[in-house]
Amino acid sequence: MYALGLGREHGAAVRVVQVIDVRGWAGAALVDVGAILDEARTTAEEQLGWWVAKAVGTGGGASTELREGAVVPGILAAADEFDADLLVLGTHGRSGFERLALGSVAEKTVRRSTRPVCVVPSREDAVVRTGTPSRVVCATDFSESSVHAVSYGQLLTTAAPAALSLVTVIDWPFGETRGNDPVTQLRQSLTEEATAQLRRVADAAGVGESATLAVRQGRAGREILKYAREHHAEIVVVGVSGRGAIDRALLGSTAQQVLRDAPCPVLAVPAIAVPAGGVDRQTAR
Repeated sequence: MYALGLGREHGAAVRVVQVIDVRGWAGAALVDVGAILDEARTTAEEQLGWWVAKAVGTGGGASTELREGAVVPGILAAADEFDADLLVLGTHGRSGFERLALGSVAEKTVRRSTRPVCVVPSREDAVVRTGTPSRVVCATDFSESSVHAVSYGQLLTTAAPAALSLVTVIDWPFGETRGNDPVTQLRQSLTEEATAQLRRVADAAGVGESATLAVRQGRAGREILKYAREHHAEIVVVGVSGRGAIDRALLGSTAQQVLRDAPCPVLAVPAIAVPAGGVDRQTAR
């Protein structure tokens, strides 16, 4: 639903992809595996078509595709073949140790994708607004990936007027300080420097004076989430670091925390993604 609304707002072609993993059935014995697979395919195709027809209504169209195989590679392959500008995936609300140990399809897709991925939470308390968001929060640590994230955040505001906030967090373990002591002076100096960097990023992204600049102190993931809740964000945009083995395995603690606990959809932008006209071409889900 979220992908369809975003596609309509930006004039994008939308392809809805479902991947069913039937590899574990190949060695099944004493049953007619072929008949079961045929029935599973038919059921999946009917459900996919019914869901899309219900979601689309009279507001526009979307193509559908059913694939078989490993889910995450299937999603990424479909995105490559479609030359998608954006992938949109929902979560299943896992929590606690199960989510930490297993990882979700969405998280695995973010780790491996060279394209931006929008993760839509399924929690009941999540704010999921169909269409272009009116309040966009871009989190940046001034790395290459986060600068790209700001560019994508700016593009989200082009289809309709939206409030754009650029947020950075200073890793600050000392809590609140007052007075003219050296610790307070250091905090003020770091804040001023971060604000100046935010202004340079805003100017480079072409948002100038229209963006709100915010510098927070504390743990990055926690403060980004806190800011998003306080300002009723409808999407949070974060950068995802390079595609090395460690990054693929760990994703990055800040991005991971935001993806799992954000009160709204999260757009994860890899460092190698470069906006080319925004999300106005094609969106795959």
